[in-house]
Amino acid sequence: LDGLDALVATGLVRQRGSRLVFEQEGIRSAALELVVGRAELQDLHRRLADAWTQLGKSSGTDVDLPVGKHRLASAAPDLALAPLLRSCRTALQEGRAVLALDVSRQASQAAEHSNLAMARVEAIQRRVEALLELDRPEEAGEALEELLHSTHMDRRTKARLRLLGADVAMALGKLDAARPLLDEAATTFEATRDRLGIIDT
Repeated sequence: LDGLDALVATGLVRQRGSRLVFEQEGIRSAALELVVGRAELQDLHRRLADAWTQLGKSSGTDVDLPVGKHRLASAAPDLALAPLLRSCRTALQEGRAVLALDVSRQASQAAEHSNLAMARVEAIQRRVEALLELDRPEEAGEALEELLHSTHMDRRTKARLRLLGADVAMALGKLDAARPLLDEAATTFEATRDRLGIIDT
């Protein structure tokens, strides 16, 4: 604690809640230049992810976000994906769309590096949901278009994306465009006996 007080007393950083932040962007940039690319930085992130994981196990606290971020920064995208996607889902359920949007981008980055197509699909799906929550349907539509043309997926996943497409169309006031998307989704959900999908449609 003495060391922390001394650091804050320098005026270079200040305490914001449980975090320390740099007072000026220039100082932050200089500090980052000193450490980015160093081998020990990735090891530090790995150790931080391990510490957060242990805290989650011992306390039952939700640590998905810090674990995912540190796993990604430690060059372990495969290990980052699951906690980042869980964190994104949680943020959406809690109505924290700005956070969900940020985490969905990190999840997309992890998915790109791990070449897991379905994880990338979910990351972009969560981004679309967050953009809709933020009343940005045009951007949501663009993200959805990118997804539909970028990968192969099973029938039920396509049907889920059609539901999202209908949400985007309705948010844009294009009700005529939403109707066939809902009809197509309903047909798939009935054929696959997806009760939740039918209810959502």
